[in-house]
Amino acid sequence: MVSGLATGIDTEVHKAVVANAGVGIAILPGGLRDVHPPVNRKLAERLCQNGCLLSEHPPGTSLRRGHFVGRNRLISGLSKAVAVVEAGSGSGALLTADFALEQGRSVFAMPGRPGDALVAGNLRLLQEGANILLSADDIADELGLIVASGASGEIPGIAGGRNLFASGSASFDAILAASGLTTPELLARLARLELGGRIRRGADGLYYLLDG
Repeated sequence: MVSGLATGIDTEVHKAVVANAGVGIAILPGGLRDVHPPVNRKLAERLCQNGCLLSEHPPGTSLRRGHFVGRNRLISGLSKAVAVVEAGSGSGALLTADFALEQGRSVFAMPGRPGDALVAGNLRLLQEGANILLSADDIADELGLIVASGASGEIPGIAGGRNLFASGSASFDAILAASGLTTPELLARLARLELGGRIRRGADGLYYLLDG
């Protein structure tokens, strides 16, 4: 998950990423020593356990208004898709969406009630052809990802997942033997599961269940 670590939705999503040991990237508008907004400094530190902070500016750079434009360009550039949950008519999220379109990324917008100023930008994006965002499945379908079922030990598309990952990890050979898939088929499926945040491959070569 990539965001600008802004207060509100960015903060809440990154909290969820950290709580579930997911990988998150926060793009800072200034130097890496100056987390903005300051209220998210502790969250930024926790984020670095499995993710990272990025900035195109050297440490110690003073924060300027124009830096936020560059930050939004990097957010969309590092993302496969951009999701706009709540954006007013002058929201920076709209600028990120514009960058995403220029960079060939998919843009999603959550619908809202007509006349609500907080979602005026969302409605404009939908009117201009953005993908409608109703659930995580919408993004997963667009990107060809597999959404975790949430059942402990269950791996979508891999037979015997519950038993394979009973200890939290499994080797490629064990998964291959239980799945009944060919090696290329399994490699492709494991890659999709990693992209979907369901599993990760450790330095020891084992595959680890992230939310089971």
